[in-house]
Amino acid sequence: MVSDPFAVFRMCCTRFRSKHRRRTSATSVWRGHDTQNFGEGDMGKIVLSFKSVWDALADTAEQAANLRARSGLMRQITDLVGANGWTQMEAGVKCGVTQPRMNDLLRGRISRFSLDALVNIAAALGRPVRIELQHPKQRRLTRGRRSA
Repeated sequence: MVSDPFAVFRMCCTRFRSKHRRRTSATSVWRGHDTQNFGEGDMGKIVLSFKSVWDALADTAEQAANLRARSGLMRQITDLVGANGWTQMEAGVKCGVTQPRMNDLLRGRISRFSLDALVNIAAALGRPVRIELQHPKQRRLTRGRRSA
């Protein structure tokens, strides 16, 4: 049992950031994220909150969207392989990839797969991929009360 529930998350963040060897600027870290201060004893500590883990890992919204799309495809392909009870070798043959490559996919190594490669794997399994754009959430404008 892990005593710190966020240890795995921090380990993944560190591994992802060191693998991509990029330097985050202060503006990319703070832009668009909520910050909160907690308690008197914690004055000076700032806690960042993110909508998803991909927003925390990525420097830009575009990178986060790409990671979100790739992770969704990887999860669905992994579920399909598990539901059919295929071994990694059998799944690799059906997908047109090697067993080590299938192992990477089933283990969730997202940095080793492009969106293109995942679409090709899904197509090889006979599963068409549909990509659609979502409408941005529109903010409702509220009118202030007028005093008479």
